[in-house]
Amino acid sequence: MTTISFILLAAACFLAAVLNLAVETRIRNRIMSIFGSIAVVSGLILYGYGYSHVSGFSLVSLLHTIMAVCRMIGGSSDLGSIESAPLFQKQWVIVLFWVVHFMAFYAVIGSAAAAVGARLLRRIRIAFLRRGTLLMIYAVNAESVEYGKRQMDVMHRSVVFLGQGSPALEATIRAAGGVTENAGDHPDERLLRKLGIRSGKRQIEIAALHEDGAKNFSFICNLLGAFEKAAVQPRQTRLLIRKADEEQIAPLVVSDQKYGYGSILAFREYELAARLMMQKLPPCETIPFDGSAKARENFHGLIIGFGRMGRAALDALLMNGQFCGSDFRVDIIDEHPQNGMLHDHEIRKNYDIRFHEISAKSEAFYAFLKEQKDTIRYIVLCTGSEKENREIARDMGRWLKDRGAMPAIVQCSGQGLVFTRPGDTEQTYLSIYGSDALDLERIDRMAMAINHAYSRNSGKTPWENWMRCDYFSRMSSRASADFYQAILTAAGKTMQQVEAGEWPPQGEMLENLSITEHLRWCAFHYVMNFRPMSEGELDQRIDRYQWEMQEKGKSSLRLTKDMEKRIHACLIPWDDLDQLSARESAVTGKPVDYKQMDRNNILVLPDILAILHDIAE
Repeated sequence: MTTISFILLAAACFLAAVLNLAVETRIRNRIMSIFGSIAVVSGLILYGYGYSHVSGFSLVSLLHTIMAVCRMIGGSSDLGSIESAPLFQKQWVIVLFWVVHFMAFYAVIGSAAAAVGARLLRRIRIAFLRRGTLLMIYAVNAESVEYGKRQMDVMHRSVVFLGQGSPALEATIRAAGGVTENAGDHPDERLLRKLGIRSGKRQIEIAALHEDGAKNFSFICNLLGAFEKAAVQPRQTRLLIRKADEEQIAPLVVSDQKYGYGSILAFREYELAARLMMQKLPPCETIPFDGSAKARENFHGLIIGFGRMGRAALDALLMNGQFCGSDFRVDIIDEHPQNGMLHDHEIRKNYDIRFHEISAKSEAFYAFLKEQKDTIRYIVLCTGSEKENREIARDMGRWLKDRGAMPAIVQCSGQGLVFTRPGDTEQTYLSIYGSDALDLERIDRMAMAINHAYSRNSGKTPWENWMRCDYFSRMSSRASADFYQAILTAAGKTMQQVEAGEWPPQGEMLENLSITEHLRWCAFHYVMNFRPMSEGELDQRIDRYQWEMQEKGKSSLRLTKDMEKRIHACLIPWDDLDQLSARESAVTGKPVDYKQMDRNNILVLPDILAILHDIAE
């Protein structure tokens, strides 16, 4: 072995040792404890043997042994004093001697080496952050670390955390392969350069996950300014923001007139939990369908607790529990429900929603449950307390099982879900931040494909059509994307069968699926605070349209929809759509068929899947 190769080997061993010390603190401390113990015991044996041979069995030999071991821990050796001993004439003993000294030195300088290793490992990881899709997570807390850890472990993404957290959380981030960067609340172009963010094709995802929604909003506004200065293209960016509302975030979405983020999903934990519930246990799995995609039973849900979480659960059930042939009903159990928010609301006028101001632990509740147990298909517990949810679910589940009724039961909170499927008792737990509920890329890919399927005649790309969508239209596309599983379930098909050519449905099945789609569309608009357009309001819009056509020769007025007032003429029963279509066609001179629009939403599924594959590529 040459001198150079020997030096390189030594350097490689030292580098491996240094990097090893940069691992999780718990593991590092255990390694150093083991090495230290082995070194001290082995040092006492080696030096004890050497000095006893050189100086005999005496107090001086004992003191020399102890001092030699202390010097060994400090990084020195006394080999010259004991090398005359017979055993030290053997090469393997000399090798063992120096291994023991290295272990002692390794244990002592662990903290310093760990610091060097952490810095070196950090530089290596930052270098890797400059390649491929980058996920920037604002805030270091339990939720953001859980989310980021899943992105690294499952999605294999490069992740940088912006902010500071507890030593334990930062150690978890390092152990998972992430990097923390104390960028403060005002990210600038210097940070972007450090992370290799510039104009191009590289995708940048931002997750603003601070507990304080105001800080999240301030951070993403500052970051957007830095992106604009660095000429980062909007199509490169996707934003996920915690504790924010649609109205607050909508101005930050890119449009033809202004710079903005390419895609945004604003959420609050209770809304996200409700959406996750629909993804993992949709209402379509709780009722049977016949061979024509018509429901054989009514959908009857039960919500226990009606605060913000209960309202989010109700909205989710409304948008995903509408099926041809099925009546929709939800009973809500709460001694003090926050139902003032539904005063004079359209969903109270159009759906069977009943409030029962009783306790879920009372005899009155179990009397109600005894009466309705054979029709209830879906139970959601939203008391606001995980302990309360768990206790009620346990008692109620046992009571229902003893009587041969086992509907789906979901314990829903801002932390996640605990649920059992119909007819089952095995519980499944899903954490919000540890699941795919926040996979913005997956959510928007399907929604973007749906939007493009209806806009492909524009001559623009899926991204360009998506960029032209306002926030409401994106929400609509996402709601439609969430419901396609229900369409497939009702039709008795899978995505693979659709892609293999087993689509479109024909005859009665197509009609029933189209009715289901119309019911879903109506529910979405009611949840989004729309109301039906009255005959008088439609007459006024027709008059205005005709006046604009006479005066200007053109009109951009959409007769059946007023976004500002949130009213829509299509919020009517399926059978009444033909009359509305004929009336609008007569006024505008352009053929309109609203029933066919719903049919098209069913027929277009293969095109959506094809676009989905193109976007993914």
